[in-house]
Amino acid sequence: MKATKLRHIFYIVFLVANNFSFAQDREHLKKIIATTENIGATKMSENGNWSGWRKFYDGEADTLVIKSNTSKTSYRRTKALDYQFLTKNTALVNYVGKVEWLDLNSGRHLEIQPILNSYSLSDGDYFAVLVKQENQKKIVVYKSDTATKIVEMSVDRVIYNSKQNSLFAIQRVNESNYLLLWKDDNFRKIYQTADEMELVVEGLDKRHIAIVAKSKLEERKAILLDVETQKVHTIQNPKDFQTKLIVPTDLDMGKWQFNFFEKDKEEKQKIVDVWYSDDNILQEKHTKQDHIAHVLYDLKSGSQTNLNTYNFERVIPVAYDKAIAYNTSENEDYIKPNVEVDLHLIDLKSNQSKFITKAITGLVDEDATKLLSCEDGRWSLYNFLNNEVTKINKEGLTNPKFVDSSTILFEMENGIWSCDLQHKVGNLLLYKQNAELKILQDNKYFNASGNVIIERSVKHNPNGIIIEQRDTDNSQTILHLFKNDKTKPIVKIEGNSYRNLLFNKNFTQFQWVEENHNVAPKLMRQTGAKSSKTVYVSNAGSNRIRSLKKEVYSYQNDRGQKIRGILYYPLHFQSGEKYPMIVYIYEKLSKNSNDFTVPTLKDQIGFNIHNLISEGYFVFIPDIVYDNRGPGLSAVACVHAGLNVLLNIKEIDTDNIGLTGFSFGGYETNFIATKSNRFKTYISGGSLVDTVSDYFLYNYHWRSLNYSRYETKQFRHDQSFFENRAIYFENNPLYSADKIKKPMLLFTGTDDKNVPWDNTVKLYSALRRNKAKVIALFYPNEAHGLINKDAQIDLSLRTLDWWDYFLKGKKKEWIDKELNK
Repeated sequence: MKATKLRHIFYIVFLVANNFSFAQDREHLKKIIATTENIGATKMSENGNWSGWRKFYDGEADTLVIKSNTSKTSYRRTKALDYQFLTKNTALVNYVGKVEWLDLNSGRHLEIQPILNSYSLSDGDYFAVLVKQENQKKIVVYKSDTATKIVEMSVDRVIYNSKQNSLFAIQRVNESNYLLLWKDDNFRKIYQTADEMELVVEGLDKRHIAIVAKSKLEERKAILLDVETQKVHTIQNPKDFQTKLIVPTDLDMGKWQFNFFEKDKEEKQKIVDVWYSDDNILQEKHTKQDHIAHVLYDLKSGSQTNLNTYNFERVIPVAYDKAIAYNTSENEDYIKPNVEVDLHLIDLKSNQSKFITKAITGLVDEDATKLLSCEDGRWSLYNFLNNEVTKINKEGLTNPKFVDSSTILFEMENGIWSCDLQHKVGNLLLYKQNAELKILQDNKYFNASGNVIIERSVKHNPNGIIIEQRDTDNSQTILHLFKNDKTKPIVKIEGNSYRNLLFNKNFTQFQWVEENHNVAPKLMRQTGAKSSKTVYVSNAGSNRIRSLKKEVYSYQNDRGQKIRGILYYPLHFQSGEKYPMIVYIYEKLSKNSNDFTVPTLKDQIGFNIHNLISEGYFVFIPDIVYDNRGPGLSAVACVHAGLNVLLNIKEIDTDNIGLTGFSFGGYETNFIATKSNRFKTYISGGSLVDTVSDYFLYNYHWRSLNYSRYETKQFRHDQSFFENRAIYFENNPLYSADKIKKPMLLFTGTDDKNVPWDNTVKLYSALRRNKAKVIALFYPNEAHGLINKDAQIDLSLRTLDWWDYFLKGKKKEWIDKELNK
């Protein structure tokens, strides 16, 4: 082959990497993007009297608004970085280098500058700022209700915990470092050392403080300090352990866990790395694992236990001087989506251990007295006090939440299941056909051992738990309050989607953003059982947004499976005119039909509904459901069924339809391109193409062999390659790439390890070998979805160009370079 031809191929493949520039004229779209407002960074005062939000344009913050919910008072600030509500109707607004205190009732304000940072103290009764003047730092504390300065002192550094509103100051005097704690409305000196204090952690009891200090010789040690008695508990470093980091965690049962991370040791370069057939920790082949020593300290007895001596990878202390122990990798086969482990119970006093159950996941209650574990889809409750095991005889239960010591809630299909531990009975708490119900409570409390199997429950809110009931057709969302074994509806949202839900501790004040395809985001609030009220409507007066039109279709595929699809109409749609259409696919997306789509060119995958309808396209998003034919053939059937439903819409130009998808949707796009004659062109990004080859590879993103990806996860083959070669062959796009006759635009990031970028090279190569028209875009330093804004804009503009070229007949120079060779 001639050298000039080789250079040309290289140039096309690495088009973006070589910064190929092209002219664009999207003034109409850019105007829409620049003038479309979104709402974000919403906050609410605890008493519900004040609401705050930020107005965003194309992803950039524009204006902060704080508005009264009891009067017409409101405040607007530009160039604000962040804000927070304090107590007594006051707020702090942060800017670059300064903070503004604001009395929301009177409008009185105070600017403090220059500052390095600001902090809320004592649940908002006070606030503090860290000031730097010349070479000196000062911490200054003010009363929140009056902005009266009450404390000012020099410090070397401060340590702040936002979750607990705890603030520590470190002062160095001569050769000593003093640790001061903000407590009882003042700073108290609680500890003195010649060492550098690297880390300070306040206990959950607000009484004990863990301090990690480093000597001049780089030696680290940890202590526990009782603030009330000034008693110091010294934690002994593990023997023969060169510590680079110590992480303390309060286990909230009179015990602390200290994780000692060992310094990196110089290792001789291996001549060879040997992989054995029974290796079940392959992730360690390419990722260096930290060597960690786990130490348990009991405050009551003053005893210290080295948890590593029990020869388990994970040892999690629980109540009654016991611990749960397991090895995370012992049963790893890279086939099952979740690893099942053998759970053991260790008696820390007698050093005896016993096997208690197998589990793929587990949840310890907030008092660490019970373990809820799941094996083969069945849940069991183990009581550490009496070793009693209670089987929960109900299938299909997921995502458990301990409400208190006697009640567990589970999610299930279309419902919520409640278990009464005291009477050992279960009952259906809530049920609604064609609805998804979720418990809106964070499950994770802390994870002292860094494991992924066992979690610890959060402390329950005695005022109740919120349960969300969302209809799958998006017609209604109801928020229920569960309290005292009963539920009652408290918030109802009709016909629109919602996001950014906020509520106070007593569940008397609620706030959320409500929106729809043609309903611009609006901030809503509700007090108690009263009707909701509108706080703010974005894009006020926008006839363009109100005129947007969509339809949701329900239909069946060729096997009678029920499917839904969303059709978005072009902006300024006129009956009788013809419009091209873009079809976008990825699993089931009809649940998002009520979302407001914000136009932007800064999109990770170059696809934006609002952009396309603004440029005069129909956009169709059909759900994909799967059956035993395999994901590719299932996608063909579902997409064709959706297109058949739209045949009666005469305004859709059926000769000018494009198909696009990203990631798994990109794989489906690749496959459909080998089977369908109903599309004029395709765009596929970050997509798998040779699924047979990929089945046998190691995935460096998920740190796993790819077996489960195909057998039990997204590809849903249900069998290994060797058990059913046919389904792997029949659903592999690469093997039928010679059937692709329509032009394709491919894109990927060269750092993509989730779907390795050489998949795009393979499809490019296959299409080129068969003389099909293809252009591939490779974005350097980008992974699975583009992050760099310049790359996002580049991709968004190129995809719009591609659709215009093939579906509207508009010439684009960078595409002509390929198509007119």
